[in-house]
Amino acid sequence: MDCFISNEGIDIDDNDNEIHPKFVIDNGLEFYCSGQLIEDVVLNTIHQKDEDKTKVTIGQLVISLDFYLQNDNFLTIE
Repeated sequence: MDCFISNEGIDIDDNDNEIHPKFVIDNGLEFYCSGQLIEDVVLNTIHQKDEDKTKVTIGQLVISLDFYLQNDNFLTIE
């Protein structure tokens, strides 16, 4: 599966319709989430888990992102 990551997100027009980035439309891609959202989830996970960033695994970041995409909310890590 190909993946394209961009800091561009979707815009919303006056009628509440989503406007996807031009690259996504031009290449027939499906918009899944923005780079900014991924960054927010990563930073939230690091902040909750460990301030020095050394104890957060890729697996934990994937779980946190998956949780956010399914629940529109950050995962609480204990």
